[in-house]
Amino acid sequence: MITTLTLGIVVQFLDDRSRPADRLDLASRLMRLDDQWLRTKSEERRRDAIPGISMAVNAFFSGKFNPGCQALDQAFSRLTNQRPLGANFSHRVEALLIDAVERPQVSSKKLYDIDDIPKVEKLDEKQRRLDALTRKLNDDRNAKLRQVTKIPSLYVLLRKHMDSPNPDVRAWAMRMKTYTKGETPEYEENVGNEWKALQRAAEDPKPQNFWFSSQGRTKFHLRWPRRFDPKNLTVAIGLHGAGGSPAMFVKSYGSGICAEEANRRGWLFMSPDSTPNAPKDCLDWLEKRDFNVGRFIVMGHSMGGGNTVAYAGSRSRKPNAVVLFAPATSQMPRDLEIIPTYLTVGRQEIPMLRAGASNLAKQGQNWPRFLYEEADPCEHLMIVASKARDAYKFLDRELK
Repeated sequence: MITTLTLGIVVQFLDDRSRPADRLDLASRLMRLDDQWLRTKSEERRRDAIPGISMAVNAFFSGKFNPGCQALDQAFSRLTNQRPLGANFSHRVEALLIDAVERPQVSSKKLYDIDDIPKVEKLDEKQRRLDALTRKLNDDRNAKLRQVTKIPSLYVLLRKHMDSPNPDVRAWAMRMKTYTKGETPEYEENVGNEWKALQRAAEDPKPQNFWFSSQGRTKFHLRWPRRFDPKNLTVAIGLHGAGGSPAMFVKSYGSGICAEEANRRGWLFMSPDSTPNAPKDCLDWLEKRDFNVGRFIVMGHSMGGGNTVAYAGSRSRKPNAVVLFAPATSQMPRDLEIIPTYLTVGRQEIPMLRAGASNLAKQGQNWPRFLYEEADPCEHLMIVASKARDAYKFLDRELK
């Protein structure tokens, strides 16, 4: 017989069915999928996951976030060859950063109905299923609660940093504010570590102590290598795709693989708002802080690839190399003829973008420092995860 306790807990989770999914629901699933894509070595499983990922892309640009979440969960199940229990639920804390006197709050919602529940179940089978689901949902809720960081006098300290005479402290404090009540970050960070880093940077505002800052209208994440030469710095700048955020190149896109590969080489990685002017703003920020940029690379995904090409064709300082992941453009400026350029696209890419990449490949096929590669199996979202290491190998050869 189904217990009253089990029914009560499950009903608590099912009670909020009408609330739609949002960008954070999609973002958390995309980060999990990125990580699993890298862990999955089976080409067959990757190929099986591609239809779901492609469906999620279409759903996102159509504003249909609930079907998008379902498609990403289905793709994850294809990669792992199993359906995670309770995957169709979303758990959200009210704020990841709260004052020590506040109590953390978590809400849960069902995003979609699963289609593999048996139509006919014996009572004991249903009991076991609901018991397992209840335990999993409670575990997920408790895991969310453990992510909450409590800070004594949080709002006093936050206001102090937001009023700091240092523009970098102010910019980072404004970002930290998005983790408090009433705000929704694009990606969930380890807020406790980030808060400690902000405190250290406020006390010792060296540029390399900052994980986040801004220049003009451009906000950006920074990932510093352990050792670097400030008088001869190599910088990689990643421009995200349409509808994304600066966090994508450091939290998603292969679990931040591009930032990781840059740091492993002793390079600074910067992930800004994706605009054609963003690379210039990044370089201006470094110059104002007495860094000498010896070399810099601009890479972009989708719309960010189009912005990368637009920047390379502008009158600004020319990059030492360019990396284009399924770029949303079909024309390259002649300036790129003498600049090392790596272009890649998935074999299962959206037809329009695949056709654009084919046109770019034809334009660059006789250029001396141009390389075009396809990834198979791969579609739009996983192209960075699939080809980032190959892109960096190309950069190693060309920038030797």
